[in-house]
Amino acid sequence: MKIYFDHEKLDVYREAIDFCSWVGEFLATISAKITAKDRARFLEMARGSALECAA
Repeated sequence: MKIYFDHEKLDVYREAIDFCSWVGEFLATISAKITAKDRARFLEMARGSALECAA
């Protein structure tokens, strides 16, 4: 039986962990994009997601 900290039981904590995993995968897709326009668009989306997370 695993012992959890109180904050680990919160849904928002689990969502934050999932989000962090998603951001890593999302940023990895940027490196596969060839054009500067695509790269700029993905970076802007990543910036927006980071700002949403911080809000």
